[in-house]
Amino acid sequence: MFDAVLHRKNTAKERPLSAFHESHFSVSAPARSAIEHLIGDYLIVRAQTQSLAEPLAVEDYGIQSMPDASPTKWHLAHTTWFFETFILKAFVQNYRLVCDDYEYLFNSYYESVGPQFTRAERGLISRPTVEEVYQYRSTVDERLIDFLTRQTPSAEVVSLVVLGLHHEQQHQELLLTDIKHGLSVNPIMPSYCAQTNHAQSKQGEKEKKSPLWQDYSGGLTTIGHNSQAAQAQQNSSDYHFSDHHSSDYHSSDYQGFCFDNELPAHKVYLEPYRLCCDLVTNAEFLDFMEAGGYDNPLFWLSEGWAWRKQHALQHPLYWFQKNGQWWQFTLYGAQPLRMDDPVTHVSYFEAEAFAHWKGCRLPSEAEWEHAATLAQFSNRTFHSITASNNASNSVSNNAQYASGEQGSEDDGTVYPALDGVFSSARFHPTQHSGCSFLSNASEALKETSQTVSLPRALSPTPLRQLFGCVWQWTSSPYTPYPGFRTAEGAVGEYNGKFMCNQWVLRGGSCVTPNGHLRMSYRNFFPATARWQFTGIRLAQDVAQPTSPP
Repeated sequence: MFDAVLHRKNTAKERPLSAFHESHFSVSAPARSAIEHLIGDYLIVRAQTQSLAEPLAVEDYGIQSMPDASPTKWHLAHTTWFFETFILKAFVQNYRLVCDDYEYLFNSYYESVGPQFTRAERGLISRPTVEEVYQYRSTVDERLIDFLTRQTPSAEVVSLVVLGLHHEQQHQELLLTDIKHGLSVNPIMPSYCAQTNHAQSKQGEKEKKSPLWQDYSGGLTTIGHNSQAAQAQQNSSDYHFSDHHSSDYHSSDYQGFCFDNELPAHKVYLEPYRLCCDLVTNAEFLDFMEAGGYDNPLFWLSEGWAWRKQHALQHPLYWFQKNGQWWQFTLYGAQPLRMDDPVTHVSYFEAEAFAHWKGCRLPSEAEWEHAATLAQFSNRTFHSITASNNASNSVSNNAQYASGEQGSEDDGTVYPALDGVFSSARFHPTQHSGCSFLSNASEALKETSQTVSLPRALSPTPLRQLFGCVWQWTSSPYTPYPGFRTAEGAVGEYNGKFMCNQWVLRGGSCVTPNGHLRMSYRNFFPATARWQFTGIRLAQDVAQPTSPP
């Protein structure tokens, strides 16, 4: 059985377009080129998902450690169900489902499609087997590519394929955070993938550092995705989440994508404010703990305090003490807590309590986006989704990739083959990971000033690790933007119906695909969520900024 699963995993990977017979293309040459781009993106995303599952043993595929998490096997099947349900079933005449039962087992929350299996019991689904799920993926891949190559797909179909790719990338991140939680409850704390050099896993000493702040004058600003095409679709009757109107697809269309909750772009007035240039570190959060932060109700929201007491919380998720030292569980297994790394796996309630204790607050999502937009991104153009030539490689090949971290050296970690796809080839945030907004001016001021207010001419601002390190909690509830409306049909259930009792996070984490790192991206979770890579950036009000940013 195990050999059969490995065979299925190896044969269901990315395949070149040459694997599909020339006769499959019955469209004109220009349209064919566009379809090839679309299929190329599709194959790479699908291969990336399976690459993430490669470090796992068959026994790992079915674990579900809490109701909010899902088994790896379910992620592999559900992302496939999405393409089969919203494209093949909807647009292929007389289409027959691969398996009628899958429509029930792998529907997540689409009520208009039909009933769903209980979310909290997905780990009880032992059948279909892992091998059968990989066969399901392979069959749907073949059917979808056959459908796309036999006729010129409509703009609606192209839009739904692109949506499905971004949907699958969201599940790539969830697959990692869900398996991390699942492995963490095992007393032996097994690792997801190997880290051969532990030299950088020393606990280190807490160092007192004065925070560096960036002032902003505020005023009237625009937030939200600013693509003109996306705005036009938001105002049309045929809105499908993407930023193109025809089947003349290219990978640049993928990069122009946005979700409906990022629309429409709109004006917001901001009072003067400042952001801390660095994320809150483990050392700073440990200060909060040692000062009795978890035991003082004055720092907590009422609901947060009740939640903390109910669960007897005293530290972030995955932290534990061993021989008088703090450790944390990571995707590489248990490691000593590194003091200068950003704190992660904290809830909104914990983030808000820490900010209160520091005499600060969390930024609003408008402040966060305003600051990010003013800055000149140090690597403004992320890799195209098709940039990775290594999507078919595996951990078992001992392929090593540079971490992509600023000022860091290769630590000998063996990673799945996702170079150029994720923001960093790491699966845990460090003091060097992520993408920063840095300038020579801000670096020169770093050691001499606690508050920096740079004019526009000196942009980029000295904000560090805005993207690709940890998701940063904001003070903003997840609500619709002015003028927002949901798409018609089942796809309209994607985001809009969750705009209640959730909080917005910005920036992306170390396990967020690069295509999802953008100024306007709005992630959202309940105030108690801790299993995502969530962290803290502090904000303050400013009565009179020294100069406009």
